[in-house]
Amino acid sequence: MELYYLAHPSSPSAVRRPRVSMRGDLWVALLGPTVEKGVVGIGRTVEAALRAFDAQYFNLLRPATEATKIRDSAYRACNRAAQIQPGFRCIEPVPKRRRPDREMAIKRTPVEEPELVGASAPRSG
Repeated sequence: MELYYLAHPSSPSAVRRPRVSMRGDLWVALLGPTVEKGVVGIGRTVEAALRAFDAQYFNLLRPATEATKIRDSAYRACNRAAQIQPGFRCIEPVPKRRRPDREMAIKRTPVEEPELVGASAPRSG
């Protein structure tokens, strides 16, 4: 671990010093309260986990993509227009499809059984 920090002194893992632990066969570098809420790197070696942590840390700092910027500016413009002009309605985003569960019936088109004409069982021989 210390060798990685010395080799990469300005890396996020060297600066932030995540907790490093072993879970089963894997090393985990974690900065934050939990894996879900923090920045995490997982690897088969300590160095691999710290490299993965650095990559994850940089991914969180990366600027938004152009599509995200356009979407966010559209939402802001729509909300601003709704504040200025009473009765203005924004188009709601299309909700994600729900996965089928026990209460939701799965609709399937009926399949007709093919009619076998002149078919016989294969011969073994």
